Amino acid sequence: MPLAVEEIENIEPETLKKREKGYNQFINFMSNYWDLHWLSHSRKAKKNKFTVEIPVNFSLKENPEESLKCLKLLFSYRQFINKKELFLNFSKCKKIDVSSSLLLLIILFNFRAAPFELSLSGSLPASESAKIVLFEIGFLKFFFQDFYKEISNYGTNIKSLDLIVGGVTEIPFMQIPNIRNHLIVSTITDVCSTITDFIDKNLSLTITEKTSVNRVVGELLTNFKEHLGKFSQFFISTFLSEQNIITISFIGLGDTIYKSLKEHSTDDIKRILEKFNEEFKETNKEIEFNEELYWTLLALQLGISKELQGNNEACRGRGMTSMLNFFFNTDISTNYVPEMTIISGHIKINFDKNDKKYYNSEKGIISFNDTLNLKEIQNSKKIQKLEEEFPGTLISMDFILKKEKKEGQK
Repeated sequence: MPLAVEEIENIEPETLKKREKGYNQFINFMSNYWDLHWLSHSRKAKKNKFTVEIPVNFSLKENPEESLKCLKLLFSYRQFINKKELFLNFSKCKKIDVSSSLLLLIILFNFRAAPFELSLSGSLPASESAKIVLFEIGFLKFFFQDFYKEISNYGTNIKSLDLIVGGVTEIPFMQIPNIRNHLIVSTITDVCSTITDFIDKNLSLTITEKTSVNRVVGELLTNFKEHLGKFSQFFISTFLSEQNIITISFIGLGDTIYKSLKEHSTDDIKRILEKFNEEFKETNKEIEFNEELYWTLLALQLGISKELQGNNEACRGRGMTSMLNFFFNTDISTNYVPEMTIISGHIKINFDKNDKKYYNSEKGIISFNDTLNLKEIQNSKKIQKLEEEFPGTLISMDFILKKEKKEGQK
């Protein structure tokens, strides 16, 4: 059954000015990645509604190409936002992951902050699990309140933390009270403790576990802050399933990993990366070389930082290494193997806890081949080039913490 929402507001001029500025910054940034101007002359433009078909598997982890195409089409609605209704058709969707629904929500929030009336309707998934993700991520809470109340009455087995937002660039939907009141905006330190406290409240963490979670979240946020570039926004969604599987999805809108290294690195790190290029090409003359793919892989290695200067230890990259150490030290259950996904620009990297053979923690090297050699061909199932492009960097971790005995326990 279609549901609809139309937003009409009386907005103070100063607030409207801030929202419009932030909205235009978002649109201009995203248009560098997703530009579908041809739609204004297409058959789609002649219809009364702008319909976006949500894929059967709406998952950036499992189905990135189709999911990115869907999100790019959704973003292109900006050309018609004050002209026609947006219809989101979830009727064929059976599976949704946190990261895809989070980016969908970010785009809709920005449309909501535009200096225009937003007219939105849609049909919801038949799949109960897909509905629950939309419920927990906040999509139903902010856009389809009646259905949100219906689901909240019978409850779910998933616990979630309010969306954490931040970055240098102003976020326009922070000017909308009924959205802002359900967001968490704070410093890096506060974000770390917020996530840790949420997990601790539900799982009762040891001091060691708290420290580990704080460290990995803090270093990832520091990386986002330093490498996203002039346009910088980050969003973090945290979920806990009934099987105690923790999902943390980080979305950073800004420069991709490759662009950050390519355009903003010191001469020292550029020389190192160019040397890697030469040696890889010499060793693998039979394959087509892709610098974006190769440099995104190199960025995961200990010591690779765009700020590297000589032997200055303070400039040597460690954030990704700490993240990998944390991930490969998580637990495995009978029914679940922890998984990590990184998507940046055109590159997707995906691996699970059973892929520890590809990681040397002492040297801080992750290389997807049997020899752990960065200058040899990588496993294309673990690292691949996408046709579509992600506007920044996504890091998603699903994991189970190893339970340690607390003091006094035998």
